[in-house]
Amino acid sequence: MLYDVVLTRKDNQYLARVKEWPEITAYDKRRDEAIRQVQSKLLEFLTQQQAEVVQIEVPLHGSINDKQPAHWPPDFFEKTAGCLANDPIERAPQSDYEIRESLQ
Repeated sequence: MLYDVVLTRKDNQYLARVKEWPEITAYDKRRDEAIRQVQSKLLEFLTQQQAEVVQIEVPLHGSINDKQPAHWPPDFFEKTAGCLANDPIERAPQSDYEIRESLQ
């Protein structure tokens, strides 16, 4: 699995923190060593704790993924009913169908 690691530098040391598991951190003067240590700590945590990683969806109100039914504005149907009465929708003439080989 891929995890994002946030690296910051303070007082000549790197702090590596797993974004999804902020309690898992590592400090070192060397960048790659801080990353290696946090990777090792995360692996240990996930295997010893028998942790299960699952994904969940949290729909935000008004977002595209919002599962709430749409609400029509007040008087929407009264204002729009019959708006195409003077402009009827007609199907345009269709071309001939393509002749294809039959399936066996």
